[in-house]
Amino acid sequence: MVINFRGYMMKYFSLISLSFVFFFSGSMLAQEAASLEDVVVSGDAAIRISTRTEISASVAEQIAKTCIARAEEEGVTVSIFILSPSGSIVYAHRMDGQMPIGVETALYKAETALYTRAPTHETANRFSTDVARVTRVKLDWYLVSGGLPIIVDNQIIGSIGVGGAARGFDEICAHYALTEVLGPQPPLTQD
Repeated sequence: MVINFRGYMMKYFSLISLSFVFFFSGSMLAQEAASLEDVVVSGDAAIRISTRTEISASVAEQIAKTCIARAEEEGVTVSIFILSPSGSIVYAHRMDGQMPIGVETALYKAETALYTRAPTHETANRFSTDVARVTRVKLDWYLVSGGLPIIVDNQIIGSIGVGGAARGFDEICAHYALTEVLGPQPPLTQD
């Protein structure tokens, strides 16, 4: 029996709701950059998945909640997906009022940032010719700003995709959340 996991997740994703966002305190919000040991799975969990370079669920949740708080400040809604390096969903959230396309694009952006190991905006800039556009369609990449790889100590520990807002806010929200939780990030890509 074949199960369409993406369809299954999208069907039930709208049932997920979270409590209001709490502001965070503690070491993860410090201005210093996080160390790899602070943000990845460890102990028995790392042994079970055979890796120590996968973003932990608690850190993924902090990143998502930070983005949500920023979106609420701006009066917009977003959908967020945070993926592991293998492409598994670590954390996902859909704010109330999101259209299905906002949810889908958040996932596509996270997948594209993970596969290309680069911001989706940067990859879109590289694939801007007509021939390149055909190539990226064949590769099933979604090259719209809002997807960023999550890199700590030069190791990819996951990716984030934010969708559903307008005027480039998706990318701003993702970058802001990563900076607040993990420390300084590379500057955003320009057109």
